[in-house]
Amino acid sequence: MLYLLAAFGPNLRQISIGLHTKSLNIVRYIRESISACKAEWKEMDNVSANYIRLLDEEMGSKRQGGFAVQELFELLVTGLPTEETKDWLMNTVMERGQKKWVKVTLSSYENMRRIASEHLQPAFERLIVLLSRLRGLARWKEQDSSVGLDSADFTR
Repeated sequence: MLYLLAAFGPNLRQISIGLHTKSLNIVRYIRESISACKAEWKEMDNVSANYIRLLDEEMGSKRQGGFAVQELFELLVTGLPTEETKDWLMNTVMERGQKKWVKVTLSSYENMRRIASEHLQPAFERLIVLLSRLRGLARWKEQDSSVGLDSADFTR
């Protein structure tokens, strides 16, 4: 590495600027990927919230207060719906609504998993490599090799 740095000499500053620019581009890419995950989560949350609101409205007319989340949690834990939840699933949501709910949820989770494993993880790994190179350049101090970087910034 020292051989390469010595060979570049006066062009060292341009190399560090190039690495810095690449790092900023990767950070933008990470930001866009996280925004895509947020959009997937929001879509899934909107569909779920609509169904939970419907259940709350139906339960609210039969009971005092809304118990939709508790009802769905009990269904998840026990696997046995109460009569009211069963009626709601059969008459209000119906099979078509249940399929839509499952499809949106599964597809959103799969898209978030794919974004995390295929986009975010490699981007973070590449960012670590670039920051490590910049940190190495900042630590390298020989005569006329200053790149204008402070290695303490990378440690922080």
